[in-house]
Amino acid sequence: MNQEISLIRLQEHHLPLIRQWRNENRSAFFDETEVSEEMHQEWWKRHEHQVRVGREDFWVIRGPHGLVGQASLYNINADRTAEFGRMIVLPPFRRQGYGTQIVSEVCQWAQSAHGVRRIDLAVRADNLAAYRLYRSCGFVLTEGPRPPEWPAGMSIHKMMRVMR
Repeated sequence: MNQEISLIRLQEHHLPLIRQWRNENRSAFFDETEVSEEMHQEWWKRHEHQVRVGREDFWVIRGPHGLVGQASLYNINADRTAEFGRMIVLPPFRRQGYGTQIVSEVCQWAQSAHGVRRIDLAVRADNLAAYRLYRSCGFVLTEGPRPPEWPAGMSIHKMMRVMR
């Protein structure tokens, strides 16, 4: 089922909501630590700077009946690569096509706004729904060194999509 969605650039008044979503969906993230208000404010300051220099963007996603989730594009680089992540589709809206639409819209935005030619992502191996979603959206498994910031012992899939 395809629903019309809109990417709404993250604003400060969204912070309590996305912090709640992040904390309620911790098991989908590499770092499962509960995010405090102070941690979130520190993240917001870094995020604002990255947006100003054109290296990051973050959206809340609006569907026909209200907000359905969030997603971001970060590490937007001069070599026309970027990373996709921090995506959450809220439980009442899962398995309705929103995830596919969010990935598609963010990829289109990356290409049109920044000329991005390759988007990378990392997904927990135990997050089968997300892994299948990314595969269905054209992402493929990639090889490469394990980044040091990834938790030891956690199985993670690195994936990429080359833009046409």
